[in-house]
Amino acid sequence: MERTNGTLARMSLAGRATQAATVATVALATLWLPGCNRGPATPAPSSQAPASPEREAARPTHQRLLLVGLDGADWQRVRALSAEGQLPHLGALLERGASGALLSEEPMLSPILWTTLATGRGPLSHGVLDFVEEDPQTGEPVPVSARQRRVPALWDVFAAAGLEATVVGWWATWPAYPLPGGRVVSDRVAFSAFRWDPTRGSPVGLFHPEELAVRLLPLQVRPADLGPEEMSGLTAADAARWDQAERALEQDASAFDLPLNHLRQVVASMLTYHRMALALLQDHQPALFAVYYEAIDEVSHLFAHCRSPPLRTCPPALAAAFGRSVDGIYRLQDELLGELVAAAGTDTVVVVVSDHGFFTGAGRPQRVDPGRGGGKAAWWHRRQGILALAGPPIVAGPLAPHGLRDLAPTLLYLAGLPLADDLEGRPLLDALQPAFVEQHPPLRIPVYSPWAPLTATLHTAQDDPAAAEGLRKLAALGYLSTGSGGGGTSAKLPAIRRLVTEAFLLEREGSVEEARNRLRRALDLDPDYGPTQLGLAALHQRQGDLVEALRLFEAALDHAWVTQPRAYPSAAQCYVDAGQAARGLQRFLTLAGEHSAVLPLQVGLALLQRATG
Repeated sequence: MERTNGTLARMSLAGRATQAATVATVALATLWLPGCNRGPATPAPSSQAPASPEREAARPTHQRLLLVGLDGADWQRVRALSAEGQLPHLGALLERGASGALLSEEPMLSPILWTTLATGRGPLSHGVLDFVEEDPQTGEPVPVSARQRRVPALWDVFAAAGLEATVVGWWATWPAYPLPGGRVVSDRVAFSAFRWDPTRGSPVGLFHPEELAVRLLPLQVRPADLGPEEMSGLTAADAARWDQAERALEQDASAFDLPLNHLRQVVASMLTYHRMALALLQDHQPALFAVYYEAIDEVSHLFAHCRSPPLRTCPPALAAAFGRSVDGIYRLQDELLGELVAAAGTDTVVVVVSDHGFFTGAGRPQRVDPGRGGGKAAWWHRRQGILALAGPPIVAGPLAPHGLRDLAPTLLYLAGLPLADDLEGRPLLDALQPAFVEQHPPLRIPVYSPWAPLTATLHTAQDDPAAAEGLRKLAALGYLSTGSGGGGTSAKLPAIRRLVTEAFLLEREGSVEEARNRLRRALDLDPDYGPTQLGLAALHQRQGDLVEALRLFEAALDHAWVTQPRAYPSAAQCYVDAGQAARGLQRFLTLAGEHSAVLPLQVGLALLQRATG
């Protein structure tokens, strides 16, 4: 068995001691972190809290909840490593709890999925549709923020009902808006893409209450803190690679330029959020404590093709250095989970979820790098994420597959809070003891209290290095197609991408004409944006309008290999169905000569060759 990550896990505890001198100089911080409370979950201290539908209908069960989100965690790896005894803490939860597949949704993009998990509603309802949005002041693309969400999240319902909630690192929680009786550590504190730089000035919008910055920012881990010893369970990089990485850090180069520094930054972000979460949880445990970890997904995007046996897309030197990274990050995550579970106590219901799975063994795409190329990173995602629950009212055993939208209703129900009629999921009553369900019948109200998008003036300007670096990171992972061939000017990109995603979701729900209108509006903004052309072409094809579909396909085929390679088989079939197979064959022969490694293009070529004999 490979060496575990005990050194790194200890950093999450020892780090607070090493920073104690810094923290102790600011005694004000302790005023914002109540003393440890191990009694029943209590309402938020608010003697003058106004009445609300949530508060009036609630029948609190006093059941504490710990929600742990693991982006990209996959059952294939979890089961294999658990069977080998390498995930003792998650394995113990699985043994004493209920578990099964949590089915993801298309498009499998993290901000969308984690907002769906937190709200119990789909993207057309909750409003978060992309990694980017339009800055309200500059009009430029910036990383997604809480301003996009249109409905309350779990923690908002808890607060409205008078129960305390803490959320750490969840997607689209910046700027950290006021949460009555609660605490927020936003996704701009330590995401490896959006990491806060102390040299940029005051940390406005990172925390609620803002005074938490005094206590928590000293707990940050930097990539430079993680050397060969600390990273031994995650990489076998040799001395030359380490020397190169250290020189790059000294020169203030981007961590994303070198795989080793990128890995160090991912782990530093992971440990930073964990330190902060553990400090908050040990000081005071609220009714709901939610923490999100990005690391498994990000390391999988970096090195899933290098895991043994490595694929041809992973160079031998990279495989030698990072072949252990994927399994190593699972082991480290398990150690951190163990610390959270121990801090929460045995009377807490622990819920572990992932937004989707990730191919790390059999089934890996053979010709597609998991972390680069326009729009192809999500090809590595599997629909089956993980769902595991353990605690006093949970029935141990397997669960039938459930959807992302079922999570929020389940946690609200466990806490004794009402379920709004417009929630799109249902509580997992089959995971609960019959006596608990009988004692606590589900409560319902028509709607939750109004929750509007943030109107705060906080924004991230285009020249903000954190925003620019974040956009470069997302593009490097393959989630953004902003270069030549993808079309789209930078100022128009967020609006175009939002319209294209809305069109996809609307057509899936049967609103074909609305979907077509969205795509036409996107084309009006930029007639040359490839994904829009291909999306509208596919829609016309499915509706039987082959002439218009073929016109749009032909306009986009030259750069589809960059933006949406999967469109090639559809385009080839459109040529066949329109009686233009011979013309399509000539076009595809030319394209295949230029891009022979694009497998979907070869599939389309084969369709045309078969059609023409």
